[in-house]
Amino acid sequence: MESVARGASRRLTLLVLLKSFQHLGYLPPLDHVPEVIITHLRTSLHLPADTVCSYDSRRTMYRHHQAVRDFLGVNVFDHRARRVAISAVHQAAQTMDNPADLINVAIEELVRQRWNSRHSARSIA
Repeated sequence: MESVARGASRRLTLLVLLKSFQHLGYLPPLDHVPEVIITHLRTSLHLPADTVCSYDSRRTMYRHHQAVRDFLGVNVFDHRARRVAISAVHQAAQTMDNPADLINVAIEELVRQRWNSRHSARSIA
């Protein structure tokens, strides 16, 4: 963690992202993480109560996002992931016809293969 996040604030912020991703399956905006979780993680790291969870630059935020994905072995959604989803839907369409079921098949396959979108609301279509 020290090689990716130097300083108390950055260590806290990186841990908040890591734990959020492990629980939610995506990287939420920091302002969507409940303060009680941030406080718990701050206490667990034995950091001062005034240690903030924030980013001073987008570059650091993107570097931390990549560090979390690398640590967890998750890939960013790209054209290869889109092909995985299309293939899964094509195979499932041989026996299913409910659009909701086909979408669930695509999502399950993407999760199984450890694909994740850059933003939680990004679509596969």
